[in-house]
Amino acid sequence: MAKIFEDSTKPLVFEDLVVIAKDLFEFLYIEKIQGLIKKFPVENNNNTLNFWSGYRKIPKSEEFDLTEESHINFVIQTANILAIIMNIPPNFKKPNIISIIKNAIQNKIKKLEILLDQPEKIDMLLQSLESK
Repeated sequence: MAKIFEDSTKPLVFEDLVVIAKDLFEFLYIEKIQGLIKKFPVENNNNTLNFWSGYRKIPKSEEFDLTEESHINFVIQTANILAIIMNIPPNFKKPNIISIIKNAIQNKIKKLEILLDQPEKIDMLLQSLESK
């Protein structure tokens, strides 16, 4: 997500902002929640059980779902807020946003398929992830 902002040679277009918004959804509602559950496991020990008591309820991560209205609305609103901030023409048309998201997902799948055909690149990727 941050790589798009770091690459100053590539001008941002609205499609980039939709991808950023979807990535932000996944970061907030999947990665952050899974990290919290990893830090405070439910079935670990008494201290952890005490952590998830009272008003602290165990959160559930939400996988992004194109058919879920609230997920799409999050992406639409976030992308358009970013567009307005960056002086890019906004786009509130839900079918257009869904199409952009589907294309982004297909591009990720293609990149994964290319990686799967090149095991040495997968090894390099895994090694770089382990070093972080």
